[in-house]
Amino acid sequence: MFLFHSTVLRLTEITPDTFRIRLSCPENFVRQFIPGQFVMVSVAGPSHLDPLLKRPFSICRLRSDGFELLIKVVGRGTEMLRHMAIGTLLSLHGPLGNGYPVKIIKNDSRIMLVAGGIGIASIISLLDYCLETAYPLKNINLILGARTSSELLYIDEFRQLVEKGLSLSIATDDGSVGHYGLVTDLISRQLQDVENNPIIFSCGPMPMLTALGKLAMEASCPCYLSLESRMACGFGVCLGCVTRKKTKDEKHPWVKVCQDGPVFDVTTLML
Repeated sequence: MFLFHSTVLRLTEITPDTFRIRLSCPENFVRQFIPGQFVMVSVAGPSHLDPLLKRPFSICRLRSDGFELLIKVVGRGTEMLRHMAIGTLLSLHGPLGNGYPVKIIKNDSRIMLVAGGIGIASIISLLDYCLETAYPLKNINLILGARTSSELLYIDEFRQLVEKGLSLSIATDDGSVGHYGLVTDLISRQLQDVENNPIIFSCGPMPMLTALGKLAMEASCPCYLSLESRMACGFGVCLGCVTRKKTKDEKHPWVKVCQDGPVFDVTTLML
């Protein structure tokens, strides 16, 4: 983990409430990064204390001059970030947490990437890893869920990858694109049709992850969920992000999303 000052290099609005921000970072930061990890960002700037607490964001993409975050405006901190001027200096620490277990992905593995809403930021980091390591696109099934078509991010880019072999499925709550209904409806159907169980990786809203986790266990699929949680420190001190785990020890039924996750094997969680 590095504690460093980062410069805002670029900021691009994608939808009325979603934007992409590119930040500089130390060279070693890139070398240590594992897909699925996150950073804590001080939106107040190095010389101010309001807001006091840093905000956690999944690292979406590495770039030659830094890395990118994909951020949805949900409160004061993210609203402040949206209006940062190019060249602004921010205080960060990261990369943090345990990322996706990429070593279990073999060239003949079939993998299912499931993203709900802004959870696509974490999933893109894993998809980029697959592309960089020449993992066969024909073995990847990318499934996106959103409330409506305007909330589907990077969709043109994903459709270009379909031409190269990627399997892409979409579900929207209002039926404006793809399946009309929940993304887990699609997954339930697809898990019944496949001969070889895929390895599932997912990030998104907790109700989606809970339903997906149960489907994966019923189908005996390996499944890794990236949990989103509020946290104050990012490295296991504040205990603001605990979640329940499966255990016989009722005195210690908790794990910390920041330090023990954010990616968990579904079999270890109390869903």
